[in-house]
Amino acid sequence: MTDKNEFRKVSGIAHKNNKLEEFNDIMDDYFEELAKYHPKIYVNLMKELHKLGVQTNIESQEELDKYIKHIHHKGMPALWTLDQTTGVAESINIDFDEWRFNPYTFNFVMNMVRADNYAELKEMFATSPLMKQSILDNPAFYAHLAKAWLNDEDAPADKAIWYIKFVSGEIKDCTTEVNDEIL
Repeated sequence: MTDKNEFRKVSGIAHKNNKLEEFNDIMDDYFEELAKYHPKIYVNLMKELHKLGVQTNIESQEELDKYIKHIHHKGMPALWTLDQTTGVAESINIDFDEWRFNPYTFNFVMNMVRADNYAELKEMFATSPLMKQSILDNPAFYAHLAKAWLNDEDAPADKAIWYIKFVSGEIKDCTTEVNDEIL
């Protein structure tokens, strides 16, 4: 049985004494042993540690601009701006201070959901002009779809950023990227 508090105490002392490099060198040796003799435990530990540094959101307007240009939206109105999607999010009671996703990520996903579904919805509602007008161009409709997509309980917390990077071509093969980062 190990004392978790002792590990925290020792790591705290290493941090306080500016000995993190030495501490990490010591831990590296033990991680090598763990990987060698208990590979399953090592992989599970790395997965848990990886979660600590996982990017889950687009972090700036510049990063959003970089990714949003990869959304194909021919045949539909222009993509929504950050101000527009943030306003719609507020109108459906999304409080970004209490939500794990930020306005940049929400903007991308709301635009992506609209672009991915617009043509199909337009065709589906072609026989019903009232439905077409009330849903097809209603930002709140897409905001709810984006919220549902982001809150998918079956997906990892970093689903959005992985998808965004995959769609933009930054990541070619999600499984290889994940495995390379973990192992």
